[in-house]
Amino acid sequence: MREYFQVGVITSPHGIRGSVRVYPMSENEKRFEEITQVRYSMPDSDEIAGIYTITDVAYQKNVVLLTFAEIRDRDAAEAVRGQKLWIRREEAVPLEEGEYYLPDLMGLHAVSDAGEDLGVITDYMEPGSTVVFVIEKPGKPELLIPFAKDYVREIDLDAGTMTIHLIPGIRDEGPEAVR
Repeated sequence: MREYFQVGVITSPHGIRGSVRVYPMSENEKRFEEITQVRYSMPDSDEIAGIYTITDVAYQKNVVLLTFAEIRDRDAAEAVRGQKLWIRREEAVPLEEGEYYLPDLMGLHAVSDAGEDLGVITDYMEPGSTVVFVIEKPGKPELLIPFAKDYVREIDLDAGTMTIHLIPGIRDEGPEAVR
């Protein structure tokens, strides 16, 4: 399981005093008001490179405006463009029974409820109100499965598996797949 969860990415400087615009990657954008520090990684890495101390939080449309004690001017804010922001697992919103942190589901082995090996969950998307998992298996087209009870029947983190119910037409197997 992951030790850190990504909660945002710095998109650009804001103003001249070192504030930055952050695209939030958390369902709870007010999350930044509940924490005093975030870890950061470079744009091309997920390895934690350091810690920023949050001194101010504001909002503008769909972004969060953050001010860090360590960044004092626009040039310094420009230099951190693209950095990813992370929190520790312990700082994440507690889960209710039957809920999962999506990053914990990456790498699970997907099997159908009929016992067929479907591949490995490699990514997820949020194109609308439902999360969609990307399942990859060498030599097969990627499979996209909505994270809904009609499809996801069981998640066993200890065994590293997700059991999926396949409905007719869910696979991209050409026009004859949907009848």
